[in-house]
Amino acid sequence: AALDAGATCSVTVSYSPVGVETATSSLVFNYSDGLNPASVSVSLAAQGAFRPGTKDLTFGTLGSFEYLYPNAIGSYPSGLSVRPDGSILIGGTAEGGIPIFPNPAIITLQLTTNGDLDQNYGIGGVTSESNLGAGVSTNDFQVNDLGEMYFAGFTPRRQILSVKMLSSGTVNTDYGVGGYNIYPSSGKADLATKIYIDPSDGSSVRVGQFNLNDIIQKLTPNGVLDPIFGTNGTLTYDVGGSIDNIRFVGKQSTGKYIAGGFSRIIGSLFHNSISLFRYNPDGTFDSTSNFGSGT
Repeated sequence: AALDAGATCSVTVSYSPVGVETATSSLVFNYSDGLNPASVSVSLAAQGAFRPGTKDLTFGTLGSFEYLYPNAIGSYPSGLSVRPDGSILIGGTAEGGIPIFPNPAIITLQLTTNGDLDQNYGIGGVTSESNLGAGVSTNDFQVNDLGEMYFAGFTPRRQILSVKMLSSGTVNTDYGVGGYNIYPSSGKADLATKIYIDPSDGSSVRVGQFNLNDIIQKLTPNGVLDPIFGTNGTLTYDVGGSIDNIRFVGKQSTGKYIAGGFSRIIGSLFHNSISLFRYNPDGTFDSTSNFGSGT
């Protein structure tokens, strides 16, 4: 607006990438009165550096964290939890297969808020537990308000498994037997898929697949099956499929549990259907409130 009559003006936007997502920007105003061209540059260096949905390049290495347990052929996460101080816990399994690392391990990693391994946790930010031998696998990882960690999965013999660890990442030997609760196998690829930790009393509900049917188990805070739930702590149910598998479980404010997963009919094609049901705190099916027979 301050240019003389007849002057021309153009705007050039320059974009100079830094790293992957960040960029410095500038606006260059070029103007001329026909005789004396000039320009004014305005720096917008912070523009675009923290746009919603882009990587935070201050986290880990250019916004990412990657980890492979030493000498393992694979490391697989089962869950993640953020501690109140902002540090990050990851739980999972390191898979064996190399001669110098024949057995897999249940592992935990703690990262700082900036995505680096916390050198004050475990050994270099990592803990491992390999007492169960080759074939152990975890499918779920949960952390309670005390920072204690729970895993659900299966043993090398395909037995349903849950493990409890202290906030330091070491096995809590007061839980179950030596830190583990292992349920005898049916011989048909049993496994736990999810574990729910009740914040009101520290008990837990473990779900999964047993004898190709749904299984729900309640454990006391000490990691033993609760005898007043279902039959000696266990409830199994055949939805009617060739394979039934519970994948999730939660607790309503009424104290009743909601669980669900899939039922698979094996024929010329695979047919999976969602199954959802509710059961009472004692492990009996809830047949009220439009839940029909409980399924």
